[in-house]
Amino acid sequence: MKQFLALKASAGSGKTFALTIRYISLLFLQINPSQILTLTFTNKAAAQMSNRIYDTLKDLGKDQNILEAISLQTHIPKKQLLKNKQLKKRSRK
Repeated sequence: MKQFLALKASAGSGKTFALTIRYISLLFLQINPSQILTLTFTNKAAAQMSNRIYDTLKDLGKDQNILEAISLQTHIPKKQLLKNKQLKKRSRK
């Protein structure tokens, strides 16, 4: 995975999806969230991105396209991604 990524495209082209997948993939690769920088042009877009990341993590496994995209970026099998999600959820309790 490249260290840096910049996306510039028109509205509705999938930028938020791509950045959400990228961010979650970095988390699964054990990158500390405080070392991930994401920038947007507006506070509204930043809040939208934050919500999308949270919702995607919470519902991980319900949408196979998302799970597949994360698996492709991380080279971690889908079953292992779901197992890791459950382990992290238990460790927070």
